Amino acid sequence: MVELKVNMLEKEAFAPFGDVIGPQDRDPDIAEDVIDFWPGVSDIDAGGNKIQLHWLEMKTVRDFECNEVERHTLTTEALIPMVGQAIVVFALSKDMEDPDSPVDISTAKAFYFDGSKAINMKKGVWHGLPFPLTEKVSFIVSFGEATHKDNLEIVELDETIKVNL
Repeated sequence: MVELKVNMLEKEAFAPFGDVIGPQDRDPDIAEDVIDFWPGVSDIDAGGNKIQLHWLEMKTVRDFECNEVERHTLTTEALIPMVGQAIVVFALSKDMEDPDSPVDISTAKAFYFDGSKAINMKKGVWHGLPFPLTEKVSFIVSFGEATHKDNLEIVELDETIKVNL
């Protein structure tokens, strides 16, 4: 019989087996008023296609008003809650098959993330930044390599979306 001591899940201890994905010990690549974002904290090799995992931390609780949305037309995007609870606004384009089609605000819906479920958005789905409901909110975000640089469209909405709890 082989007996094992249980190790804490730390970066150095797990390194021979893979990556530990969690809060980062370096400055974020993107630091804005409401978010910190660390792209490419781990790569998934999907048979030659590289999918990246990113770490997103929401910095502050703010008004539940969505003034801008973003989308990625070449890749799906997974949002995997790790810490806290949040609300995220999603919307469709007027024509989801047309990458130039604008957001259709009449399709907007807000969803509550309690930390027990993750989502994988279809290509081209518009979404806002998460609205934190707790002091600390963190997500693992997953999409194709360099999507945050090469396939990110952000638009300001003609009409503000107010989320009611």
